[in-house]
Amino acid sequence: MQIIFSVNKTMARWLSEPQALPAMTRSIFTADTPEDQTAAIGTVALLSDTQQISWQCGVMEHPASDERYTVIMVEAYSRYTVLLPYQTIPSLHTIETDFIARWLEDMTRFAVASGRLRRDQVNQLFQQFMSRNRDFHWYQNCDMSVHSHVVDAECNLMNMLVDAGESYLSPGRAEEMAQYLNAGDRTAAKGQAASLDSFLPVQRFLQDALFRYGQGMAEAPYAVNEAGDFADPYADQAKQFGQVKDNVVGAGRFGQTQS
Repeated sequence: MQIIFSVNKTMARWLSEPQALPAMTRSIFTADTPEDQTAAIGTVALLSDTQQISWQCGVMEHPASDERYTVIMVEAYSRYTVLLPYQTIPSLHTIETDFIARWLEDMTRFAVASGRLRRDQVNQLFQQFMSRNRDFHWYQNCDMSVHSHVVDAECNLMNMLVDAGESYLSPGRAEEMAQYLNAGDRTAAKGQAASLDSFLPVQRFLQDALFRYGQGMAEAPYAVNEAGDFADPYADQAKQFGQVKDNVVGAGRFGQTQS
């Protein structure tokens, strides 16, 4: 499976790599003509499907006395947010390793908490996850729709840090804030994302993960066939596109939820 990291210009300049990241073209996702590919360089709309999962990435530099950074990653299909804090500029391999660890931990926790898997199935899920090949691809690119969630997350982080009198995110604080962002704003106005059922980035993240790595482990009512497979979340993607509410949330209640 391909894991595509689309990196905005700020993060591309920040990464300490021996050479510049290649610019993304639409040919990664489509078979467009060369003219269309050239026009789309660096502003390609991201796509997650059965063969790949795409994340828009940015970085937030904290005003601490020593180097402190937070890498912000938002997935294209679910709008699920991952926050990875660093004390120094990491290598691509370090980010990949930390990302996989967070993916596995969150997937396992949500699978058990949701009732889709039993605790005694966690080891099998781990083994199936680790046995699958993951091919990482890094590009300089900015999907403006997904990037809006990266910007929103950064604004939320800044507000939270100011309110708490802190200058950077610790690993535990980063996980707390990511959980808040992924839950959505429960106090949204009528007609907006007023409950978790309105967008559910966690549900989409979990559907994707179990479809990829939970083969043969699903039981009723989650199994879609006798083999015990979880449903393909992308089967009706074309029909669902544009029909699900956004999950850009504000930081208004984060302090209250932590008190």
